[in-house]
Amino acid sequence: LCTGPRPPSRDLPPCALLTQCCVMRLAQRGVGRLVGRSAELDAVRRRLARGADGAGEVVLIEGAPGIGKTRFLVELLADSVGLRPFLADTDELDCTRPFASLADALDCRRASPDGLRSEIASLIDEGASEFRIVERFAELLERMALEGPLLVVIDDLQWSDVSTVTALRFTTRRL
Repeated sequence: LCTGPRPPSRDLPPCALLTQCCVMRLAQRGVGRLVGRSAELDAVRRRLARGADGAGEVVLIEGAPGIGKTRFLVELLADSVGLRPFLADTDELDCTRPFASLADALDCRRASPDGLRSEIASLIDEGASEFRIVERFAELLERMALEGPLLVVIDDLQWSDVSTVTALRFTTRRL
């Protein structure tokens, strides 16, 4: 999930390091100060706090290109205390790769030491039925949520493929 330089402090817990990596990665794109969004930030922070307390929450941040959505996410990720963030940063190429955004965010790859993540990557590579893969993603997210509150961020969701959106819709109904 982190492609930028490693955060300077190695004394932080893994979730804090992951948060810093996510913020650093998005910050490369979301440069500048966030101005005039305090009401929106407060509203989303309240929803994230409810999520951290165990209530399922879904927040969609939308707006015109260049309006500052990525910068907004950087600000939210910096304050995601109590949540384990998982990030996918999508682009035009992801619209042709089944489940790309969600697989990237959750680190699903064949070489994963986690059996379910590895299985999901194999199912995708083999072209298994969409429903079977969606069920496995839901199972993974449920398992992860039982370990503690999650924050799944998919920046530029419009570039995600239809299968990713289907999996997100299916999973959020089960929150």
